[in-house]
Amino acid sequence: LALLGSHLRLYQIHSATLESGILTDEAALSELRKFKEERGARLGLSLSGVKQADTLRVAMAVPLAAGGDPANGRLFDCVQATWNLLEQSVGEALSEARAAGMDVIIKE
Repeated sequence: LALLGSHLRLYQIHSATLESGILTDEAALSELRKFKEERGARLGLSLSGVKQADTLRVAMAVPLAAGGDPANGRLFDCVQATWNLLEQSVGEALSEARAAGMDVIIKE
């Protein structure tokens, strides 16, 4: 990370799922909060699996401050999800994320 210096703008957790437990692992979330604060980088996550919408909604509820209220700031700033002509189940959740101020990246 030192080599990237100020060039690192977005750090993403890839293939986050409810089953992976990353969104409820307080030790991991604490390190992500620390990283975000110290580096000034934005945090994102990419989604995979059939429960993308559920995973995104859980991610949107993770507060910036431990024990805080997501309405006062969310940990995640960006989401990358699968959405295409055949797979659109996450569409409504992506709209919610965008309305909440998150950036949305579409992958196929």
